[in-house]
Amino acid sequence: MNRLGFIFIFLFIRIAVVAQPKPYDLREANKDIKISLIDIVGNWYAIDSPAFKISFIKMNNYFVDIDGIKHGVGNYSFLVDGDSISVNGTAANWPPYNCTIRLINSTQLEIEFYQFFSKETTKTFYRRSNSYSQTAAHSYGRVEVAITKEKNPKRIYTKVEIKSAFPGGDSSWVQSLETKLNQSIQ
Repeated sequence: MNRLGFIFIFLFIRIAVVAQPKPYDLREANKDIKISLIDIVGNWYAIDSPAFKISFIKMNNYFVDIDGIKHGVGNYSFLVDGDSISVNGTAANWPPYNCTIRLINSTQLEIEFYQFFSKETTKTFYRRSNSYSQTAAHSYGRVEVAITKEKNPKRIYTKVEIKSAFPGGDSSWVQSLETKLNQSIQ
């Protein structure tokens, strides 16, 4: 009985070690897939939070890093192969943090994060430009809203002004905000 118990334990451990979790399969299935450097390098904005920006930066002839996401000691890095990169990236850690990127189209990107020996994955979606369809060069920062109440003639009106670095703000957005605020207070 003791010998039979030992055999069952050995078989159970062997099956658990040999069974590959989903993320490992994901990495292996995408090991030969590449994305052009032209299509990936630059700024990307989270679809669910346009103020959150990541940047794919070509560090040298060997690596492209994601600046803006750190799950391990450093950035996620992708191997450069000529004019493209591997879709599988790794961040320094043990067990390693990994991710696989999928270019959905020229303006949408999916990043699937996972850790070695884990069966869980997390997907995040990004756009080439933020939700207001503006590039980072045209972003602003602080918005001031002034509500003024006058006695003669009796009226209330708003004034919206962009002060500094507000993501997605522009003159048409400011005008739209002023109009909506004026309609809501009257």
